[in-house]
Amino acid sequence: METRQRRHQGSAGQSSSLHGRQETGRQLSFAPYFLLGLLIGGAAIMLTVKATANDKVVEQARDSTDHGKPAEKTKKPHIVYFLADDLGWGDVSWNNPDMITPNMARLAGEGVLLNNSYSHPLCTPSRAAIMSGYYAHRVGLQHQILWSPQPHGLPLDVKLLPEKLRDVGYRTHMLGKWHLGNCKWEYTPTYRGFDSFYGYYNLLVSHFDKIHRTIQNQDVAGYDFRDNTGVVEKSDEYLTEMLLRRAEKLIKEHDVNEPMFMYFATDLPKWPNEAPQRFEDLYKNVKNTERRKLCAMVSAIDEVVGNLTRALKERGMWEDTLFVFFSDNGGVHYLAASNWPLRGAGGTLFEGGSRVPGFVCSSALKKTGYVNNELIHITDFHTTILKLTGAEAEGDLDGLDVWDTISEGKPSPRTEMVYNIDDVEPTGSAIRVGDYKLIIGTPEMFHPRRSLTLSDGWHKPVLDGPKPKLTPLRFGELGKLPDIQNVTLLYNLKDDPIEKVNIAEKYPGKVAELKKKLKEYEKKMRPAINPPLDFEGANPDNYNGVWSPGWC
Repeated sequence: METRQRRHQGSAGQSSSLHGRQETGRQLSFAPYFLLGLLIGGAAIMLTVKATANDKVVEQARDSTDHGKPAEKTKKPHIVYFLADDLGWGDVSWNNPDMITPNMARLAGEGVLLNNSYSHPLCTPSRAAIMSGYYAHRVGLQHQILWSPQPHGLPLDVKLLPEKLRDVGYRTHMLGKWHLGNCKWEYTPTYRGFDSFYGYYNLLVSHFDKIHRTIQNQDVAGYDFRDNTGVVEKSDEYLTEMLLRRAEKLIKEHDVNEPMFMYFATDLPKWPNEAPQRFEDLYKNVKNTERRKLCAMVSAIDEVVGNLTRALKERGMWEDTLFVFFSDNGGVHYLAASNWPLRGAGGTLFEGGSRVPGFVCSSALKKTGYVNNELIHITDFHTTILKLTGAEAEGDLDGLDVWDTISEGKPSPRTEMVYNIDDVEPTGSAIRVGDYKLIIGTPEMFHPRRSLTLSDGWHKPVLDGPKPKLTPLRFGELGKLPDIQNVTLLYNLKDDPIEKVNIAEKYPGKVAELKKKLKEYEKKMRPAINPPLDFEGANPDNYNGVWSPGWC
């Protein structure tokens, strides 16, 4: 019997291509100005972002857009939460005019562009945060990421967002990257509140053949693509195209009088850098191969976003939809991404690791076409969605209701946030209170696999020249282990958003104040879940070459 609680058998994926009309942003507060002109369907859309010492203004003149006939109003909004994977601050057109993202720029201009929005610095912690409403250290996922051979997942005693939404009548669908556990079925999406799942369990899945190889041992590898609990038939079709096709099908077949939650966690633009040639052709001026491919992946995301919104309009659901676009963490410059002008890569406690592009679209927004500079964290979307839908916000969630902040431009209820608190040696933690940010311990969350000499710094996009230096794939390839950094760094992000000047020695009282705050947060920490790697149990060879549950 098929139930809403879980669906065990899935059908094979079918071929599709990204299609449809291309429906075509805010700079950091220290940028002088940014003018973006977009030509879509023969009509000009201009988005001007100006910044002075005292105010930021978004001026836009756009054509009238056919939003489709709205369906009969539902009591609860449809929710589409679109999560990019390792999308850098400098890899969207409103922060970098060399990028081609017309659909996202248009939506950001029509809705609210988030300019002070944060995730955790890594993918598993951020995915745990949006699903649970808690900081990663509250659910034991604060140490690095969930490596595919590790027998654990997001703890089962934590009720997730789709479960809460299903309690109030939502149909819930997930597409793309899970990365919150799969060593047993109970950790997987259709057992955690999703009516359907079409995607993959792990990380670093090749975008064409859908093969995942473990970081620590490249010989442990297998196919990773599921339709609910079934295995999707193998193909060389671009994964993103398959995810889009399924999303369009779900939208087309959805009963518009029933609220829908769609969590679209795209595989892009995470390494390996692969994209259909037609997207690469958009960047013929970029001579660096890896950078050109990464740019192509970002434009592929943009087309997916355009086609998703088109599908919602054609189904008559767009006027009733809250659409959120976000990234799970910052980009990785040595893999050709760009967080410029922010400091550091994804996986560090610097701003480049956590400050991410984002925007919100909804007909329910009372104020639109502006840049929101209020502090917003990924956990806040969990709580905000609950409040908007009438679902129960159980427990002392870390996420705050920021709807009035986004919808009306009111001050954010959030005045502080935790970047991460890691309790596994060598520890590293960071917190922001008001304008001040403190980093203590090591800012490099991947030690000893990666050194700050590789992940730190300020890096413009490499458009020409040699291929970027790639990260070692196995522990030990670095040779001598990098030195452990044990720092005390204090920054005033209002005056120094790119973290150039450490003022810790100048303001020891502020350092002590923020350290005390960190200690308060540590009191609610769940010890990091960090079991040894189980290559033998996890090996896909045990399951006909497919990454599968059943080994923990």
